[in-house]
Amino acid sequence: MTGEPVGSDPVRVARRWAVGVLAAGTVVLMAWLVLVLVAVWLVGSAIEQVASRDLGSPDVGGLVVTTLPGLVGGWGVGLGAATLLGRGEAMGARAAGVTAGLLGVVVGAALLAATGVI
Repeated sequence: MTGEPVGSDPVRVARRWAVGVLAAGTVVLMAWLVLVLVAVWLVGSAIEQVASRDLGSPDVGGLVVTTLPGLVGGWGVGLGAATLLGRGEAMGARAAGVTAGLLGVVVGAALLAATGVI
């Protein structure tokens, strides 16, 4: 017995768990990006005060565009894996969803590392 309610579709349960893990990974990524932008702004402001020249502002739009492939790739792999793993019988639907979500987070992080975001 896997602890799932009777009559629940394992693919839907796996997908819900995968979405939860992927959403948590996305929130962590966004928090990290905000911290990086704040740090860049603080360092830039300090340099502007010392050097008495305008350095401009951080390119938030460019950072968003650079981050999107990693997010889309990670979510796509995670949801696809949830569909595939949820159909199997080797593990419960919850474990399949968490595993699929973690796989999506790892793939997304690898794509972000490959593009130079992290």
